[in-house]
Amino acid sequence: AGEGPDVLLLHGGTRLTERQDILVPLDEYIGDEADNFINLHNGWTNIETGEIVALPITIQGFIYYYNKQIYKEAGLDPEVPPTTWDELVANCEQIIANTEASCFTAGGKEGHGIRFYGSLYAASVFTPEDHARFRAVEMPYDDPKMQKQLELWYDASQRGWWQDGVASETTYMDSHDNFNAGRAAHTQGLISDIAHWKMFGDYLGANNVGMFKNVVVDPEVYDNVDDMPIAAGGGIGWSVAGWSPNPEMAVELVKELTSPDGQLLLFNSAATIIPRNDIDPDLITSPQAKQINEWLQNAEMPTFYITPTDLNAEWQRQASLLLLGETTPEEASQAMV
Repeated sequence: AGEGPDVLLLHGGTRLTERQDILVPLDEYIGDEADNFINLHNGWTNIETGEIVALPITIQGFIYYYNKQIYKEAGLDPEVPPTTWDELVANCEQIIANTEASCFTAGGKEGHGIRFYGSLYAASVFTPEDHARFRAVEMPYDDPKMQKQLELWYDASQRGWWQDGVASETTYMDSHDNFNAGRAAHTQGLISDIAHWKMFGDYLGANNVGMFKNVVVDPEVYDNVDDMPIAAGGGIGWSVAGWSPNPEMAVELVKELTSPDGQLLLFNSAATIIPRNDIDPDLITSPQAKQINEWLQNAEMPTFYITPTDLNAEWQRQASLLLLGETTPEEASQAMV
């Protein structure tokens, strides 16, 4: 091809790096402006040269959301979310026993559920060194840390946490519609764009939506959830195509689209998390957005965003088999090698 629009809107991470060869390096055009963005090297650079090839308009990530009203109905404290996997197990048992809600909701039809829940599971068991190995594609899929994600997904399935019909429902939007309708106590959700704090609050009431970053799974990796990174990075960003006849002008458009004024407009209209560090914090009034911004001080790229497309497809297939009980975590892990 080698032709098309001058400016491209792309997801950060693999969706961008698989196209990095056709994108214009922006470093010489933006200079010190790069310092005003939150960690551009977390999803917005050419992984071979380290050059910046896009500027984000959102930062994306995964956290857990819960319905405080269902917590009350189950006899749980709605202001005290779980901090460990064992506490989550206990909460789910109480919710299933005392309410009509499922403990969690997920999408199994297209296999996306494991991509998102898996990113949360990985953030709970990966050390910084593990994240570096995964980014460098040096962590095999039969590694114990990879298999652990499948084990947690399988464990949730075997415990009956998901809604009825999970295998025939999509993540977007069947799964999240279940949460919006009050049919599930928990869901994984995004921090920007859709299926996030603002959307859930519009349906359930902002004061009825709780959030927690993650839970401790292995105390030898993290013994405190506060020390754990949020699974966040990438998002959606603007880049300049290499075939642009006027890259200077195209870069100016990208800079305008990602400017503080543009970012605030997007935040106020679509409730996206702003990927800049030069925004007046007093302009961010949502307590949920403020909390997420605090969590972003320690972030690691979600594994889903940096998994090669072909491996993502097999990861999803194995997760679907696990959901149906037709394979085991060990077999699924070996099938990925």
